[in-house]
Amino acid sequence: TTEITNISGFPQSATLTVTAGSLLVVEFCYLNSPGDAVVTDNNGGTWTKDKTISSGNVPNARVSVFSCPNAAAGSTDITVTPTGSGTWRAKIREFSGVQTSAGYVDQSSSNSDDTTSAPTATPSPGLTIPAGALVITTWMFDRSPTPSGPTGWTGAAFASGDAYSAYKIFAGSGSGERGAITSSATHYDAAMVVFKAAGG
Repeated sequence: TTEITNISGFPQSATLTVTAGSLLVVEFCYLNSPGDAVVTDNNGGTWTKDKTISSGNVPNARVSVFSCPNAAAGSTDITVTPTGSGTWRAKIREFSGVQTSAGYVDQSSSNSDDTTSAPTATPSPGLTIPAGALVITTWMFDRSPTPSGPTGWTGAAFASGDAYSAYKIFAGSGSGERGAITSSATHYDAAMVVFKAAGG
């Protein structure tokens, strides 16, 4: 995992030594701008925005998840170019064992909350996850809520503390999976993307 954080209003690149056939994922969180981002690389990758949310519950913020399947091997410069002028953060991840052909995204969902009473953030109304799938979920908050991630997931706050990322590879199917985290009460926007396992 590579993180780009506290960057304001201009492109930023990070370099990964990529294994052939990997899935590359960029989780993008924007503060103080209604803009979004464009993701490219210098190694022939095709990038897609799989899910985005900008509800207004976290003022002038956006969460987007981008991916590039079947990445080419070698040193790869991944460039995130914002379309607005606010402060943004991004996590760049590489995963193996994910389907490399068209249709590699199984499903996606998003959720938001404009109250500060509930301490649980759920980025999905309940997805049924197929066995072997990789699930990415990303949150953006309007404050630093010191979140803790879902049981069985690998997660961590962004260095800035106002965003959180988690992922899970499902050994079996997940019925009604919500990926809920627990935090102090806060507004949030959240996105979840499910990627098919290789051969799935």
